[in-house]
Amino acid sequence: MGELFLSFLSKLIALFSFILLFQSCWLQMVTTESSAGEILTDLSCNKHTCLPADEAKALKTLVSKLRYQWNQESPTSDVTCFSPKFNCSCTTNVCHVTNITLSSSRLAGFIDGKALSKLQYLEILDLSDNQIHGVIPPTLNNLPKLQKIWLSSNQISGTIPSNLSNLSGLQVLDLSDNQISGIIPPALNNLSSLESMDLSINLLTGEIPAELGNLSKLEDLVLHENLLEGTLTPALAKLENLSILTVASNYLTGKLPNDVVDGNNFFGQIPKYITKWKQLQQLSLLGNEFENPPLGFFNMPELRYLAVSDVSITGSSFEMPELIHLTNIEYLIIRNCSITGAIPESIGNCSELTYLDLSFNKLTGGIPKSMENLKLDYLILTSNMLSGNVNLSWIKKMELA
Repeated sequence: MGELFLSFLSKLIALFSFILLFQSCWLQMVTTESSAGEILTDLSCNKHTCLPADEAKALKTLVSKLRYQWNQESPTSDVTCFSPKFNCSCTTNVCHVTNITLSSSRLAGFIDGKALSKLQYLEILDLSDNQIHGVIPPTLNNLPKLQKIWLSSNQISGTIPSNLSNLSGLQVLDLSDNQISGIIPPALNNLSSLESMDLSINLLTGEIPAELGNLSKLEDLVLHENLLEGTLTPALAKLENLSILTVASNYLTGKLPNDVVDGNNFFGQIPKYITKWKQLQQLSLLGNEFENPPLGFFNMPELRYLAVSDVSITGSSFEMPELIHLTNIEYLIIRNCSITGAIPESIGNCSELTYLDLSFNKLTGGIPKSMENLKLDYLILTSNMLSGNVNLSWIKKMELA
C-alpha cells in the first residue's frame, strides 16, 4: 500500500511540475510584448525578451538628439517597442527596432547619424512634418533593411548623399519641403526597388539626371519647385510604370519630353512617346509654347487630370476629338489651343468629370445634351463660337463662365 501511495505521489509531483513549467512558458509568451516595451528603463536582456543593450542605447540617443518631447507624467511610456511611434520585431528572446514613426511630433533637433546606424533592422523611418535641422546623415546607407524614408517638411539642409544608392530595398524616398541644395545624384539610379521619389520644394540645381530613366519600378517622380535647369532627357520615356511626374516651377528649357511642366520655358513639338506612359494619371502642360495638338492624350485611359494651354496649330486644324477613352477624367482643361468643331456627344461618357474648361478656342455648335448627365462643378466655355439654347435648370448649380 505504501509503495502505491509513493508511486501516486511521485506521479502527482511530476504532473504538478509539468503544469508549472507550462504556465511559466505561457506567461513568458504573453508577457513578451510588455517586457519588450520596457526597453529604455532596463537596457539589459535578462530572462525576458528585449532589445540588445547597444540597440536600446542607440534608440534612446537618437530620440534624445531629435529633442523628442517625453510624456512628463510617464517619461518612458511613449518609447516602447510596441507603441504607435516605435515598433519592433521579436524572436524568442530578442527584439529589434523596425519602425520609427515620429511625424508631427514637434521635433526640433537633428538626426544623429552614428546612433541611427546602430539600428540595423530598421525598415521605416518617418520624421516628416517637424522642425529638424542639420543634414541627411550618410550613415543611412548602413541600414540594409530600410524600405521607406520620410523626411519631408523639415528644415534639413546640405546635399543628398550619393551613397544612398546602396539601399537596394528602398521603395519610398521623400525629402520634399526642406532646404536641400546641390544636384540630384545620378547614382540614385541604383535604387532598383524605388517606387516613389519626392524631392520637391527644395534648392536643387543642375539637370535632371538621365540615369533616373533606369528606375524601372518608379511610379512617382516629383521634382517641382526647385532650381533645376537644362533640358529634359528622353531617357525618362523608359519609365513605363510612371503615374505622376512633376517638374513645374523650375528653369527647364528646350523641347519637352515630360508631363507636368507648368511654369517652365518649353517649346516645340509635344513628344508622342508621352502616350507610352499608360499609367499616367496627371498631365499638365499649361503656360508653355507648344506647336502641335495633344491628340494622343485623349487615348490615355488612366488620366484623371489633363490640362493643356497655349498650343499654336500649324497646318491642318485641330478638331475636338472623341472622348471615349477618358472614362476616368475628372479635370479636363484644353484652353487656347485653337480647337475647332463641336463638343462631341461622347463627353457624356466622362462620368467622373467635375471641371471642364474649353475656353478661348474656336468651338462651334451647341452644348451636347449628353453633358446633362455629368456632375460638373465648373464649366468654362468663354470665347468660343457656340450657339443654341442653354438648359438653365441643368447649370444652375454650377459655376459657369
